[in-house]
Amino acid sequence: MTWNAAGFHETYTTDLVNTVGNCASRTTAMLGKYFDGVVPADTGFEFPGWDLKASADQAVDAWRTALENFALDDACAAGIGLLRTVDAFINATEPFKVAKDPERRDELASTLARCIEAVRIASIMLWPVIPQRMESLWPAIGCNIDPDSDHVDVLACWGDSLVGARTEKVALFPRVDAASTPMADAAS
Repeated sequence: MTWNAAGFHETYTTDLVNTVGNCASRTTAMLGKYFDGVVPADTGFEFPGWDLKASADQAVDAWRTALENFALDDACAAGIGLLRTVDAFINATEPFKVAKDPERRDELASTLARCIEAVRIASIMLWPVIPQRMESLWPAIGCNIDPDSDHVDVLACWGDSLVGARTEKVALFPRVDAASTPMADAAS
């Protein structure tokens, strides 16, 4: 197998910058803007066709199976896939538009509460492969996780542990121009 700088850059940009980083940033930014950075309680609002809890449960099951089979690529795909579902949910529910109507506050609360919970669960799944970035994400989403003492498998369960937690906008992965990466010259 040979090193492919262009392939690495594409994966970094697609999976880490555009999916992991963007999803965490969008969610924390909206929590900051619409709820002063405090995670609201899920009000139970129904979103026909969308069940982030079920999506998270399926992703965690796939992640567990992948880890049991030492398939790290599949384990990563489960976490990244969950974040792609969160992004699709945000695009479909348009919380940035819902926020303009004060009578839809419960809908907005449910949307963002579920998004941040799914981001938290995805961060647990991604921690084994990008631990430093996930450990920097946790305080930004109001988590106090010690993966060395906490049972990571239990932490990956859906819950409401973030309700009332203070969040802050986070930028996990900076955009990098492919031509400016140190390995770009080696690939030429």
